[in-house]
Amino acid sequence: MAQANNVIMIVGRVGADPEMKYIDSNKVVARFNVAVNRPTKDAEGNNITDWFSCEFWGKQAEIAGEYVKKGTLVSVVGSGRIDKWESNGEKRSKFS
Repeated sequence: MAQANNVIMIVGRVGADPEMKYIDSNKVVARFNVAVNRPTKDAEGNNITDWFSCEFWGKQAEIAGEYVKKGTLVSVVGSGRIDKWESNGEKRSKFS
């Protein structure tokens, strides 16, 4: 039996229509961000929103490009990673 490592599920609303990119003549990638509100609020009573970057390739990208639009409620299952870089001497990171 295969072991599943680093599996996440994100349920939230899409922030903008997917960005579609065609690589070569037969490869397609779709990218979009998903907003997830935390169950708690900040000190002023405002929602706290986390944003997740999602990327799909091939047939899944084609489907996302056709059906996913800004504001769509989506459920995404996949793996996550932490990207790290330095900008102007400041260390940065982003979960995607």
